[in-house]
Amino acid sequence: MEPCLKQASSDGHRVRVFLGHTCAKQYRAKALNTDPRFEIMSHDLGECDELGFFFAASNRDLVVVASSQSDEGTAASFTALSMAHSTPRIGIEDMYGSIIPTLRATKAANVGAFNRVCVIDDVARAMIMKAYPETTDSIVVTGGPQFDKTLDMRSRLHSLRATLRSKVNVSEEQKVFLVVGDLVGTSEILDLLTTAIRNVGLSDSAKIILRAHPRAKESEKEVARHYLEESEHSAMFVDPGRELAPTSDDLLPAADVVLSAMSTTSHNAILLEIPGTVYVGTPACRALLQQEKSMDKTPEVMAGAGWQVDTPNDMVNVINAILGKGDAEALLRLMAVQKKIASYNDGKATQRVYTEMKKLMQA
Repeated sequence: MEPCLKQASSDGHRVRVFLGHTCAKQYRAKALNTDPRFEIMSHDLGECDELGFFFAASNRDLVVVASSQSDEGTAASFTALSMAHSTPRIGIEDMYGSIIPTLRATKAANVGAFNRVCVIDDVARAMIMKAYPETTDSIVVTGGPQFDKTLDMRSRLHSLRATLRSKVNVSEEQKVFLVVGDLVGTSEILDLLTTAIRNVGLSDSAKIILRAHPRAKESEKEVARHYLEESEHSAMFVDPGRELAPTSDDLLPAADVVLSAMSTTSHNAILLEIPGTVYVGTPACRALLQQEKSMDKTPEVMAGAGWQVDTPNDMVNVINAILGKGDAEALLRLMAVQKKIASYNDGKATQRVYTEMKKLMQA
């Protein structure tokens, strides 16, 4: 959402931002950079009183809500909508289905929902329409502003790949697996992956890059440390370093296969048309997906843009497909879906969302 708010500031609009929960903590720890033109208020929540003060502090022409499917994000979105009253309201969905918990909450409480909902593509639009057909007229496919930067990465993919792989002494013939940790389930993903690598005979050549989730529990971080430093698989692990690749997204050009439970990094992998995009369905990963999205499989898997992997044998099948030894038809189908989804990523989502914001303000 920030690129759209920056555009609003550049056009002379006053932008006031409320940050709650994790964002508030990151902001106060100076780990979250924001545009200096924004007026920031942050609080960890019980947030109703704080948001009430935020809304009472000045008049407003538009309420912009960054949707999140987490409990804390949904609570913040619902509270903002309930206090917006007659002010026009626009929701910006960051990932497939992330705005649905907010729509559910507003409908149950008979609170005025959004005048406009901006979504990343037709897959996202169809998900909302299926769950809440009454929202059809308010949904606009704009693309995701947070993915505009991916277009630049796509244009430099080959040079970035060469730089990252050179940094860790990996040849183009070797396969690199990027594991993007989540709040839970890292050990299950690593166990599944290392077993599959051994079973396909790549233990001596395959390399794994592991990035733990910044908000993962200490037990998850300890698992990562054990694999990196003490396990029998330690020699497989490499990392070009955070100076060269600060985030897991920055590591994508180096990867042949990307594994996560439901990370945004995996969606970026689809936009980069990485055919080895894998969503892992081990018990902890499935529980997380159920908790966050009330789904058994990610929307990307259901759309056919990523592989569903629940067991080491499933992972073996994916690796063989990537190596050209497996299900070629399945691989081609997946690549075609990825190409279609990537076609929405034209670098102009920020401008399209901002156009919708201006329409509501002018109305």
